[in-house]
Amino acid sequence: MGAPTPSLAHVYNSSVMQELLQDHSVRDRLVAMLPDEQQSVDELYHIISSPQIRQAFSVLSHALQSDNFNTVMSNFGLNLMDGAAHLQRGDGIGAFLSAIQADADRGSSSSNDDGGGDGDGGDDFYD
Repeated sequence: MGAPTPSLAHVYNSSVMQELLQDHSVRDRLVAMLPDEQQSVDELYHIISSPQIRQAFSVLSHALQSDNFNTVMSNFGLNLMDGAAHLQRGDGIGAFLSAIQADADRGSSSSNDDGGGDGDGGDDFYD
């Protein structure tokens, strides 16, 4: 059996998020997802550095490693097959991240005929 999977709270890095938010298109898309009364750049920066975001990642990690895995994947609109290799190893978090990567790859390569991705279950994002 391999090393235990780190929780999303352990992997999350607000400094990296702040760097990503320098991209105006990313920042604008995220601000638009906030509740109406919180749709500001300042609020977004506050949220990504709050203790509550780490707590939310901890709760999500727990759900991904429990019997709630399928429900979580469904709620995020992710394809279970995209994380199947990780899930077979008992790594719900890896499966979730692989599914997110596969979904992003499909979105960024939707103009390609081959469907994009490298066929390895999204390990580019999470190993």
